Amino acid sequence: LPLPPAGSHYNLPTCPSPTDIPSSGSNDALDCCLRTSQVPIPRKIVLDYAVQRIPDGCPIHAVVFITVRGKQLCAPPHAHWVRRLTERLDRQLTAGTAWLAMPWP
Repeated sequence: LPLPPAGSHYNLPTCPSPTDIPSSGSNDALDCCLRTSQVPIPRKIVLDYAVQRIPDGCPIHAVVFITVRGKQLCAPPHAHWVRRLTERLDRQLTAGTAWLAMPWP
């Protein structure tokens, strides 16, 4: 099963690529999920999501849901409920910005 597309939404925090990591002995750490939760997240508390990928320097693939309170919740990308929630968010975000593309009469 394919992962959701990377960088689907706006400028949400995602893991930087290894080339973005400072090499001058900095203590900057990647902000990555280390594990995911199988517990479904209610749609009403989710604003958006981002996709975390191993090639971006993170240890696991994950979908990171951003809540209305600004929390980042890590979910398994292949779980059925995760795919349903990301598809619903995609539809709602697309519908919410569709009016911007409409020409004025």
